[in-house]
Amino acid sequence: MEVWQIVLSSVVLASIVSSIFTLIINNFTQNKSFKNDYYKLVINKRMEAYQYIDNQLKSMKLTVLDDDAMPYHSMFGGDQQFIYANQHDLLLARANGIWLSDSMENSLSELNRLLFEINSNLTDNVNTNVVLAKKYYSRIVDTREKVENQLRKDMLVLYDVKGFLKEKKKSGMVEYQVKKQ
Repeated sequence: MEVWQIVLSSVVLASIVSSIFTLIINNFTQNKSFKNDYYKLVINKRMEAYQYIDNQLKSMKLTVLDDDAMPYHSMFGGDQQFIYANQHDLLLARANGIWLSDSMENSLSELNRLLFEINSNLTDNVNTNVVLAKKYYSRIVDTREKVENQLRKDMLVLYDVKGFLKEKKKSGMVEYQVKKQ
């Protein structure tokens, strides 16, 4: 075999190996990029759901004192429509529950049950609603604090999309698996 044939075959072989190596690297980076984009989407959806919770908690923190020096949450200082409007973010958070941790879902369920109990006794009389809000003040604070604590915990691991998806899979949110053919 002559020198030019050896050089030519070496160049061809190097080109083939280089092309295969480039193809593998490109395929790997594309898959990684797709996964990263997917994780960004999941994080954004989760942030949106948690923002609704944060907004709801803000409206539940504002406390006022009545003439009798008894505290109640200002969100209950109105008629039924006013009170329901102040619970809108909870509704949105619950509607986006798929993006929340299971622990947060449980905390929101507890808050939702408490507000349902309160809402079932509301009237269009503001004074009656204020009396009701005073009665439930401590329970609202306790339940709100549970949700706040869970919010803090979830914010610390919001970046862990893989862990979040595993949690959802364990809890039965993912009921099927794609079968390889």
